[in-house]
Amino acid sequence: MFITNHHMSQGIFRTYSNLELLKVAETRFASNTIVLRRLVKVRVALCNMVINTNWTVWKQSSTERAEKIRDRILNEKWWDLVTYLLSIIEPIMSMIRYTDMDRLCIGEIYDGIDSMLEKIKVTINEKENDPQEKFFKELEVIIVERWNKMTTPLHLLAYALTPKYYSNQFLDKPGRIPPWRDLEVSDGYKAAFLRLYPDDDLRDVVTNEFIEFANGIGLSVDALRHRSKKDAHSWWYFHGTCFQHLQPLAIKVLSQVASSSASERNWSTYSFIHSVKCNRLLSKRAENLVYVHSNLRLLSHKQHDYTQGETKMWYIEPEHTDLDAPASQLLALTFDDSEIEPTYSASASGIGSSNVNVNEEEDELDDPFDD
Repeated sequence: MFITNHHMSQGIFRTYSNLELLKVAETRFASNTIVLRRLVKVRVALCNMVINTNWTVWKQSSTERAEKIRDRILNEKWWDLVTYLLSIIEPIMSMIRYTDMDRLCIGEIYDGIDSMLEKIKVTINEKENDPQEKFFKELEVIIVERWNKMTTPLHLLAYALTPKYYSNQFLDKPGRIPPWRDLEVSDGYKAAFLRLYPDDDLRDVVTNEFIEFANGIGLSVDALRHRSKKDAHSWWYFHGTCFQHLQPLAIKVLSQVASSSASERNWSTYSFIHSVKCNRLLSKRAENLVYVHSNLRLLSHKQHDYTQGETKMWYIEPEHTDLDAPASQLLALTFDDSEIEPTYSASASGIGSSNVNVNEEEDELDDPFDD
């Protein structure tokens, strides 16, 4: 805030950086993380700014706050802590953004949480002179408590009905077990069966079909091979015919959304249409415009550029996400979107230029309706 609130400091900074500093927004998603990430990107520019002659002669640079900022910018240990913090947050961000993607992924959330915790643990263990075990345990408790609030038998049933978790490619990795050997998952899909099929005879039939599915009994060679190659929804459509009762259940469960982002985007679309500058619309007209606007964007998802072109998954994952990639591969992606971030020309740096708010970057990251 100190740098962006003073024209002189901002002008000096812009002579060294093509990117603007961002401010923390109150209601935007992960704005604190985005601000820290931007600070790391412009670290060299910040260091050059505080050792510049113009900064030294500037009268505001002698204030107590400016001195603290200068000492912080030139402090190597502080930058190491920022980098360390971002490396821990990155798997969490990747998991959140993975569930926000335009694909059916409810069956992959359970394994995704485990993979996220493992990545965080590896990052913490690589940090020297750190109370590794204690810190990870505290972080794990927070994440697990949050996950326990959200997890339902539906999530566990979806995980148990995802074919790739029974494939050799998945089980050959160290520490991997099939869903039916996980006690929590087993209790979850049993509770789901009990609620969905109150009739004992029908529930026994579904249970037998699930046992056959889990053990690969009666499946063709292609069905077994496609466990790790096809997404769960498509697999059940193509290979699930032999399971008369389990197939329609699996298709329904795996078709459920895993995030409320669609509803959030609907509200964002409404605020985009019915804004302060355009506030005399009748409610019916505003609803119709939101309906048209949202459906036009859904139709754009069926175009070639959305899945194959340079703008592939443009509002969800700017790093050219592979729609058919497994959860473990997608979770390995970073949330670095420097290619689409707005830049500022250093040669055109002006002292009176306006500040850039974190909302500008966030609109490109998470909200497709505010562009």
